[in-house]
Amino acid sequence: MNRRILLVDDEQAVLDSLYRQLCFDFDISIADSGRKALQVMETSPKFAVILSDRRMPAMDGISFLTRAKAISADTVRLMLTGNADQKTAVDALNDGCIFRFMNKPCGIDVIKNSLQAGLDQFQLITAEKDLLSRTLLDSTKLLTELLSVTDPVAYGRSSRTCRWSRQCAVKLQLDKPWEVELAAAFSQIGSLATPDVSNDSNRDDPLLLDVSQRLVAEIPRLETVAEIIAFDLNSTNDGESALRQEIRLNAQVFRGTLAIDRLLTDESLTAIMAFKQLRDTETFCQQVLDALESVILSELNAKCESVAVHSLPENAILAEDLYSDEGVLLLSKGQQLVPPLCERLLDYWESGRLTASVSILSQETS
Repeated sequence: MNRRILLVDDEQAVLDSLYRQLCFDFDISIADSGRKALQVMETSPKFAVILSDRRMPAMDGISFLTRAKAISADTVRLMLTGNADQKTAVDALNDGCIFRFMNKPCGIDVIKNSLQAGLDQFQLITAEKDLLSRTLLDSTKLLTELLSVTDPVAYGRSSRTCRWSRQCAVKLQLDKPWEVELAAAFSQIGSLATPDVSNDSNRDDPLLLDVSQRLVAEIPRLETVAEIIAFDLNSTNDGESALRQEIRLNAQVFRGTLAIDRLLTDESLTAIMAFKQLRDTETFCQQVLDALESVILSELNAKCESVAVHSLPENAILAEDLYSDEGVLLLSKGQQLVPPLCERLLDYWESGRLTASVSILSQETS
């Protein structure tokens, strides 16, 4: 459990006193100004709780905590304030800048109880995120794997873009990478409700994303994921809220992986040519394009190896389209071999409908 706490006060004597009284109960770090505290936050593992004084020179406590929220939204923020500062502190509390404030003078027991309440709140926040990122993703895998039977091409695209979106989101240090991953994973489920999409000429029809978005919007707690799928990248961004800016960046990652995947299906284009074409559209920002290119070219340049069907490593990535001996497309190039798919391939092999080996990307480089 994360019990890291950052104490911020411009009076070194106060910091030293608090540290001595709290260090045996909590994992304490200190900073004697808002500027130094921000530097500590940017170079250290995430803090669970921040306790800041209200009155500090150069950068006051509210300004500091507002900027701290932008760096780490999950970190719980507490503030010490004098009676004369109560209105300002209440405004900060109502604006979501802080979780709780305490009046000076404040006894050490009150501070300890408030810090523990902050840690409990942080645990609730992170537990909810863990539930969403793990339980929902596992459920998503089950749903999207249905595509592997009904529409292998759609499932292949979902598998590739889901993997690339996750890796790009991590590289860009997005706050909720699971939202981008879910958007990519769900982006092709519209084919289950749109029979005409089986015609390859209709696969890029906006109707597919529209149907997928409407299906996702019906799932509780995934409203933002549905927004990412439907987001209009050509809309103006003047005066956008922080939330809309975050959704826009997530949508850029998701749509970018979808766009490059479509371009890479054109065998006349090399990967370099495909990325140049994507850059020429001027639809995607530089940081997203750089992350996409780094992730995808690294995968495309990986070495290949031939592995027996009964020895396929979990989560291996197919190096080429895989057909049954009858010529039926089973899985698409770039698809990740999760356990249910490995079992399905083993069934094909044992029934004599699949050759004995499969070409995958080397585990050392993929």
